[in-house]
Amino acid sequence: MTIVLNVTLLSGRSFSIAASPESKIQELRWQVQKERGISIRQFVAHGHALAAGTLDENGLKDGEDLLAVLGSAQLVASRHCDDFALIKADGTVHAWGRWRIDGPFQRKLVDVQHITANKAAVAAIVSNGEVVTWGSDGSGGNSYTVAAQLFQIQEVVATIHAFAARRADGKVISWGWPNYGGDSEEVQEQLVNVQSVTASKYSFAALKSDGTVVTWGEGACGGDSSAVQEELQDIKVIVATARAFSALRGDGRVITWGRVVSGGESRAVQLEDIHQICASRNAFSAVKHDGTLVTWGKLAGVVPPALPHHCCELVASDGAFAACLAEGSVVAWGDPRYGGAPTATTAAELRDVTQLCASNYAFTALRADGTDRCCL
Repeated sequence: MTIVLNVTLLSGRSFSIAASPESKIQELRWQVQKERGISIRQFVAHGHALAAGTLDENGLKDGEDLLAVLGSAQLVASRHCDDFALIKADGTVHAWGRWRIDGPFQRKLVDVQHITANKAAVAAIVSNGEVVTWGSDGSGGNSYTVAAQLFQIQEVVATIHAFAARRADGKVISWGWPNYGGDSEEVQEQLVNVQSVTASKYSFAALKSDGTVVTWGEGACGGDSSAVQEELQDIKVIVATARAFSALRGDGRVITWGRVVSGGESRAVQLEDIHQICASRNAFSAVKHDGTLVTWGKLAGVVPPALPHHCCELVASDGAFAACLAEGSVVAWGDPRYGGAPTATTAAELRDVTQLCASNYAFTALRADGTDRCCL
């Protein structure tokens, strides 16, 4: 027995395909790719994405309509190392360097949605919400001890030698080197109703739905937030340098903790009426509602430029910051080796900018015409 499904792409193009009700969703994607030459990332029916199971198990009947989302390749890099991985349009992965994938793991890497890496291991979220890991066992490449808990995973973040995964039910699971956040046993009961997890180089900070924060990992590098715990209320955003965290509260105040040299101490600056914060490797910058810039940490001696109040975007390389203003201009400050001092020629080209992106050592600006990218 076969059923006929009506497939529609976002472009409006449509076609029909015949398949067995016992075919799996993954097999249907492969069939479309083989018969139509189209790489499908995801099917949507009945108002939700179809990730796993057979057509019958997903309630698909003869004549049913499916929306198909096309796949697109993604190149993934890590700030912890110089290796790369390519998530292909069909959801398979090709990796280079230390991320190279052995045969047994390659077979598991089907319908990959996202990849996160630390210095010695890699974690990939596949479409059914499970996680596949490889690399150094001690750094999280072996997730056997927590594998049963790694389901319905929404995000994975990494310190230098550990991972933390947030599930759809708001729980967080961590693994890897204990000193780098791989052991969250002491705070596990608190890791519920978590909305997001932020990683420094050595520690994790989890933001809960009630606006409170839970931290673990290397205590001196942000894993211990007990000194500011009473102030960590109504938190909206958390960002991290290599060894410190900053949390923006709903009232515009910023709370910091961790290594002083990395921005964990901010008593020397006025952190009120803040609406945006950003982190480089060892410093933070914040924009106030009046456009005033505040920088603290290893860049504390750098005088940031004055900004109009309409700063649209603030990004950071390892040693500098760049801000995109509403009129499309860009200002940068910090270490010139990291993009903090654009040349006169580059500065003249930084007009009609709509988006900024940062690597470890440089910035790239995308202009409105989409054809000119200027590197700082």
